[in-house]
Amino acid sequence: MVVEISFFDRSDDVEQRDLIDNIDAILYVSDPVSYEMLYANESAKRFMKTDDYLHAKCYKILHGETNPCYFCTNGLLDFEQFYVWEHISSIDGHRYLLKDKFIDWHGKTARLEIAQDITEHTSRNLFRLETTTLLECIRLLSAQEELKDAIETVLSTIGEYYQADRSYILELNQERTVGTNTFEWCRHGVESQIKFNQKIPLSQIPLWRDAIDAVSTMVIQDVEEIREKYPMEYGRMRFQNIRRLMAAPFNLQNQGLGYIGVDNPASNSNNPSLLQSVSYFVMNELQKRRLRAELEYQSSHDALTGLFNRNKYAQDIAALADKKLESAGVVFCDVNGLKFINDTQGHDAGDNQICVVSQILRTIFLNSAIYRLGGDEFLVLCEDISKEEFSQLTGAARDRFLSENGQSLASIGARWKSENIDLPSMVLKADMLMYDEKQKYHRSR
Repeated sequence: MVVEISFFDRSDDVEQRDLIDNIDAILYVSDPVSYEMLYANESAKRFMKTDDYLHAKCYKILHGETNPCYFCTNGLLDFEQFYVWEHISSIDGHRYLLKDKFIDWHGKTARLEIAQDITEHTSRNLFRLETTTLLECIRLLSAQEELKDAIETVLSTIGEYYQADRSYILELNQERTVGTNTFEWCRHGVESQIKFNQKIPLSQIPLWRDAIDAVSTMVIQDVEEIREKYPMEYGRMRFQNIRRLMAAPFNLQNQGLGYIGVDNPASNSNNPSLLQSVSYFVMNELQKRRLRAELEYQSSHDALTGLFNRNKYAQDIAALADKKLESAGVVFCDVNGLKFINDTQGHDAGDNQICVVSQILRTIFLNSAIYRLGGDEFLVLCEDISKEEFSQLTGAARDRFLSENGQSLASIGARWKSENIDLPSMVLKADMLMYDEKQKYHRSR
């Protein structure tokens, strides 16, 4: 229904005032500076359940807020045309189509808002939109090759659906004692908060701890609700400019593993069903992809040292066969006395010796691929390295391997070439040089 509002300039137009007073839509006028109510039609008074509204704060009498609404549109209005938007009321839970603009009110600028209840008209469309959004999130999770891209795209979709400032994922560590914000999407102009939410003990976020223990969905319509019960969390939320939030748990066999949430949702703010549905698929995708990544890591890394393993070495040697290298250096390394240590001190002591040698190699050969080929054997591949730098690094390794009693922790064989580079033959030569050094070690004992 189109309503002319010229009676605001012609207060003697009783017929038009009567018309506006009795339209079905809620219509009110307020001061955009003081937020005081200046006029309300009959529908607005029924919504507010009072006739005594003059000079009451619009945010309090219309929305039950204690401060100006975070979703207030005053900054978006002008005198020329209506700003049209949708909002779900925290008072009655209904969805409204709102039209706002500035008008002249007895010589002063005032805010006019007309709100039409569209709940019944849109409930079926909302269900359809929610279903469509859920299916899109599921598609996005499987379509993106990288986990980070997949999750961030889904968070963007969720954030837009809820018209939120921020959407994010909070994950727990294995012991379920520490929470970390692992992924985040922010609306344009909204400051990222992920840096403030890293490795937080649950004792410092009791609201989340209690919700995780109960594996429950959180819906906070006003952060002031938690001020007394959760003062520490209240302060954290106020610092991060969180005024309301919704979050759905990752539930695995009735155990909370984390949350997917939105901050300051302006749409569907009392309906977490999409979050609840998406959380299941996001959790599954996180677990599936991380399990796959872990298996891939295990297939290419040594479990004890974290260095590359023999399988990765074979893959890299094959790949480097087609790569034109300007120069290359190979270091073959073997831990000295490992069998003796295992026999006399136990395998834990032997494993510790292996880790010491691997850490020395890791510290010195920072930009090179390092492999543990077997129980006591290591190999370092240095691509496109000068002879001088390679000699310095191998010399530094030998120095670091010398123990306090003058014995070497490991024997080294090194080979460098800049022409006719054949890595397998260089590895073989380095192995032979290492073996010669190993014999010197045994003869010196």
